[in-house]
Amino acid sequence: IQDGSYWLEERLKYALHRYAIPKWNIWIDPGFGFAKNPRQNFEILANLEDLVELHNNVLVGTSRKRFLKSVTRYDVDVCTAATTAIGVSAGANIIRVHDIQKTADVVSVFNAMNNVAKGTN
Repeated sequence: IQDGSYWLEERLKYALHRYAIPKWNIWIDPGFGFAKNPRQNFEILANLEDLVELHNNVLVGTSRKRFLKSVTRYDVDVCTAATTAIGVSAGANIIRVHDIQKTADVVSVFNAMNNVAKGTN
């Protein structure tokens, strides 16, 4: 994870300075499921806050990914809901999903809990 974060940080600096791409136009997609084993995907998910700290535009696309199927025998959409909650909690700005309604409910519950914790609602 640390090697990937360093590489990513260098690529961000390069894009920002060499090509003058505005920071808000750059998004990080850690590529869940692509050329990674289940453990590596869970490591990225567990350290997602580090990516958000590096660059606050982070996309989480874990919906129905094979690494989720490696830990459940039942409803992979429930696993997607769990990873969505983790992503939102870590500060991800975009969540790519298949089941929009379930995801909207997960985010609504997270936001309600978060508002109470912050004393804003």
